[in-house]
Amino acid sequence: MSIFKVVTGAVFALGFAAGAAQANVINFETDEVGHVVVDTSITGDPTGPYSGPSSNFTIHADTFTGSVPGSLSLNNETNIRITQGIEGIGVNNRNCRRFQSDICDNDEIDGARHNDILIFSFDTDMLLSRIVFERVDRFDDFVFYVPGANPEAQEFDIVNPFFFPDTNGDEGYFDFSDRQVTSFGIGARGSYDNFLVSRIEIAPVPLPAGAVLLLGGLAAFGVARRRQRRAA
Repeated sequence: MSIFKVVTGAVFALGFAAGAAQANVINFETDEVGHVVVDTSITGDPTGPYSGPSSNFTIHADTFTGSVPGSLSLNNETNIRITQGIEGIGVNNRNCRRFQSDICDNDEIDGARHNDILIFSFDTDMLLSRIVFERVDRFDDFVFYVPGANPEAQEFDIVNPFFFPDTNGDEGYFDFSDRQVTSFGIGARGSYDNFLVSRIEIAPVPLPAGAVLLLGGLAAFGVARRRQRRAA
């Protein structure tokens, strides 16, 4: 069984009971203790979109233009790839200007030369609880983008340090208070912003109590019908 199958089972095999959904961790940091790692190299194409066999979510690397806060436009880059290292995932953009080297970008999500962004897309509505970042300092903030007919992007400060900082002391986070999303982007704008995405805490939107009771009733009805057929 591949690592991705293990992760998707752990992340998405949740009870859709009424009430608050328990956040689960999608971890991209290979040295993080206690969480299974999503290895973005498993399914091949480093340019994205990355997706696992069960298609629970995809990750796509791109760059963007536009104002923040305000409306952003994705550039649909082709010469770009998702990177993954010990501390998490980022973006490497190979679209260099003239007189620059062939590889002129590092493996971080950064705003130097290009405004990098990673787009995370899920196959159902999710509650986004928290994102943990690596390689951050007190100057870093990130662009939060939600695709749509008229997307409004916002820029937020990364809270640093994380209250359980790693050994490098460069881990930060941002709490979204269970914001409902199907797709969202994490980007950087400006030369002073650079970081990696380490972990995402997210959970499926729970069904309302009435839907849970209905599903339970249908399940009980199915059991009763099978017993009747056996008795006959």
